[in-house]
Amino acid sequence: MAIAPDVDLSRTIKNNFGVHISTSGFLWLADEYASLWGAKWGRVYVRWSIVERNQGEYDFSRIDAVVDAYRRQGMRVLCVLGETSPVWAGAPSPEFYTSWKRFVAETVRHLHGKVDHWDVFNEIDVKYYSAMNQADQQSDLKLLDSAMDAVKAVDPTSKLVCCSTGTYAWLLYDKRLIDAGLLGKLDYVSLHPYQGTPPEEKDGVFDYSGRIDALANLIALYGRNNPIWSTEANWIMGPRGGPSINAPGIDEHTQAEFVVRVNLLSLARNVPYFLHAPFYHGQRPQLHLDTLSAYANMASLLSEARVAMKLASGPNVYALAWDTPQGTVGALWSVVAGARVRISRTAGIRFIDLYGNRLAVDPDSVPLSSEPVYFEGERGTRPSLAILDPGSGPAWQPLPTLETWGRNRRGNSSLSPCMSPKKHVMLPAWTCACAPVP
Repeated sequence: MAIAPDVDLSRTIKNNFGVHISTSGFLWLADEYASLWGAKWGRVYVRWSIVERNQGEYDFSRIDAVVDAYRRQGMRVLCVLGETSPVWAGAPSPEFYTSWKRFVAETVRHLHGKVDHWDVFNEIDVKYYSAMNQADQQSDLKLLDSAMDAVKAVDPTSKLVCCSTGTYAWLLYDKRLIDAGLLGKLDYVSLHPYQGTPPEEKDGVFDYSGRIDALANLIALYGRNNPIWSTEANWIMGPRGGPSINAPGIDEHTQAEFVVRVNLLSLARNVPYFLHAPFYHGQRPQLHLDTLSAYANMASLLSEARVAMKLASGPNVYALAWDTPQGTVGALWSVVAGARVRISRTAGIRFIDLYGNRLAVDPDSVPLSSEPVYFEGERGTRPSLAILDPGSGPAWQPLPTLETWGRNRRGNSSLSPCMSPKKHVMLPAWTCACAPVP
């Protein structure tokens, strides 16, 4: 029994959907089934430490197996160069950079014609701030710059994607790279937009669209308009506090909703989005069936989507539509309860749920929820949307007072209410809750 519709990727020229399954540098069983998701792109790692375990000896057999698996499935390949260095290379030094550049050149030469785009290093800001900068303050810039030059020297027609970031200061780090002159060497600028909240909700400073806007604005400040790619992200479920777990409080159905919604938002902006660890991961080895079914349904409907139409873009109701070879396809959802819309000017309209099941819905009164609903119409249709009820979120409730600040016996209000004015030592927390220090 099929859990998701089949997408013939061999006949799909282009779509903006990507998956990132293989991270080890050698073939996993899951890589052989990457096409189940319906994504045209696969992101894979070629690890220096695996290819060149001994200096000057290159073994590409493992990455060949990975790339060939994706090619057999009709997928395009975004290959990440680097990530880990072999022991013999040591710390960043002139000899290190020479060996690194030689590895990059040999890899690009070997995989020529099999890899579509090259992604230079992965989350280099994480490596830089944790260790690399201790050996050489310019090590990250030298690694990136030399790799970009090596790729273009071997294949001037190649496309470069960089520099996927993984720290909270990602925008400042991108500015560091741009100030160093790297932007002009890139075809695409990438980011890793992980967040623990829904894609429409801010996690820190930005929501998903805000991240894209911020990066686009930074690029524009330097007189460029490089397209943006989201090359790795997901809502990683698992035990709270577990390694790399950014969404411990959600269930699989909620993950499916978030993943589909962020891909719809990304598709509307023509920003490719690569779903990381889609099948499972080390902290949760169970197969993500809900997410697989919902994602594959989305890909089957929108695989060849073009000409996005933004009918509503929040803050409560979201409505997007695209032209496809089969006709007009739209998606509707709301981030609050009780929203309802009317869809008109869509000949032959029919509705489909998150997982691909047909729905009996009156287009004059479509109830919305956090679970996207699709509609299909005849080719050339230009749908019109009217919001009948925008819905409403939960009512705001004032927080209770946590503590009361007051003057101590000396009239000094600068001391913490949990600090004794007599000995200037901290008091137990339970002694000063909601009351001034006597």
